Amino acid sequence: MRYRLIAVLFFIPGLLASPVYAQQQTPVQHQKAGTSWIMPAVLIGSGLALHYSDVKYDVMRMVRQGAGADFRTHLDDYLPAIPAAQLLSGDLFGLHSANNIFAKATNVAAANVLSGGAVLLMKNAFGELRPDGSDRKSFPSGHTAIAFTNASLLFHEYRSTSLPYALSGYAFAVGTGCLRMANNRHYISDVLTGAGIGMLAGTVVYFLNPGGKIFPHKKDKDQLTYITNPPPQFSIVFTIK
Repeated sequence: MRYRLIAVLFFIPGLLASPVYAQQQTPVQHQKAGTSWIMPAVLIGSGLALHYSDVKYDVMRMVRQGAGADFRTHLDDYLPAIPAAQLLSGDLFGLHSANNIFAKATNVAAANVLSGGAVLLMKNAFGELRPDGSDRKSFPSGHTAIAFTNASLLFHEYRSTSLPYALSGYAFAVGTGCLRMANNRHYISDVLTGAGIGMLAGTVVYFLNPGGKIFPHKKDKDQLTYITNPPPQFSIVFTIK
């Protein structure tokens, strides 16, 4: 059991951060069919596996011993909103995004409704008791789902403009999940599943892009026209948009 627990403790941080590495390594044009869909499945599958394992209790004891029995912070209540704020304000820093601000706001709302609805259904279905015993809404983690939902949207919007900025939201998402455990509110299984749900919701909404359909980008109407006249009787017009 001891060696299995040590292996899990080394494995978990890498698993939570794996979306950052995987998406950084995958070419933009392959994201839709690649890691954008694989990583949510890996996270959700790992979370479900740990949900039915006693290892989650051992991990929680280790986390609580490291953080301290009296550890408590409300920072995890605010971190999930930071990637959303980054998403909406990136244009102010001169970073071009895939959608305008109205489309981005619409996508944020749609993705959070989707992930929040999925989390609520699962909380009611599983009825998992929280580590602190406060209620039976532990599995999966809603805070982590929201954080990864917003981080996923941020990544997709800015990945072709500024990859460091696009990936930065995952730092706040991972921090949210870690603090939920340190606060004795969630098990590792809750956090991993919530992360997967959030990534999946953000990816689905981005590729469906309801905001972009309602508030499309204004296309550049400027055109350059070149006219060449090989013989006098012919005129060929090339229009570049």
